[in-house]
Amino acid sequence: NVFLIDAAIAITVCCLAVHTSCIRMMFAMARDNRLPFGPQVARVSGRGKVPIVPALVVGILAIALLAINIGNQSAFLALSSVAIIMFYLAYLCVTGPLLLRRLRGTWPTPEHGTYFSLGRWGVLVNAFAVTYGAIVAFNIAWPRNDVYNAIGAHHWYFQWAAYLFIGGVCLIGAIYYFTVYRRKPIEVIAEHSAMIEDLPQP
Repeated sequence: NVFLIDAAIAITVCCLAVHTSCIRMMFAMARDNRLPFGPQVARVSGRGKVPIVPALVVGILAIALLAINIGNQSAFLALSSVAIIMFYLAYLCVTGPLLLRRLRGTWPTPEHGTYFSLGRWGVLVNAFAVTYGAIVAFNIAWPRNDVYNAIGAHHWYFQWAAYLFIGGVCLIGAIYYFTVYRRKPIEVIAEHSAMIEDLPQP
């Protein structure tokens, strides 16, 4: 019972952290006019000063994803597995480019600034991080029935859920990036722009 209570607390804290980061990211992109209906999405409440639309969207989507478990547990297992893979891919988006810069010799050394440095162990630790992350992500994504069709009837789209979902996200993201994102300047919308004359003077 103590272990279950501890696990429940840990899961709750992790869920709150993920929800908070999603809300913050959605608000920040809308504030910088990088999302459709940016001014409406980035609007904050007058009293609480919280972004209402991102909070509601993230909360409703989370409830909808949890509701999938009621109708089909295999779908929920596939969804949770894909979520774990996405976390590892996010880490690889940091460790991978960093390793590439290390190998090219363009990563700043201690002589170039006050960067944290692992010294001669930097490349080895970085390479281990990339290798480990890639192996774990690939292992979880492997289309085996024990994970993606463990309960109920067999469905091919559950078995290949990781590749279908991640591939779809990458495709939609690429289309949006090349057709919309790159053509719009990065600028804070007027409602959130800090005016120089409004800042406190020394």
